Amino acid sequence: MDVLEKAHELECQGHHIIHLEIGEPDFPTPEIICEGAVKAIQDGLTHYTHSLGIIELREAICERTFEKYGVEVAPDQIVITSGTSPALFMIFSALLDVGDEIIISNPHYP
Repeated sequence: MDVLEKAHELECQGHHIIHLEIGEPDFPTPEIICEGAVKAIQDGLTHYTHSLGIIELREAICERTFEKYGVEVAPDQIVITSGTSPALFMIFSALLDVGDEIIISNPHYP
């Protein structure tokens, strides 16, 4: 039986399940993030960003990477994604060729 289905079945039976498979937080969004989202909407930041992500965020990541690890990274080497799935898709697209064999564990990320 699929792990997600089994977890759902156990929840319906009243069992407390801690979900690690989807990444949905079990706590409310921190107020500072809510305020930042509202401010971004009020400031008109409601359009698509650059395909690599917001430049200021990529620059901040470069600075933090240098501060923490001593590694210089350029903003054009940073890609911001909306989550794990698009990031994995990009990584696999860059590393794999048609016909390559990969091994996936079971259970695995859905």
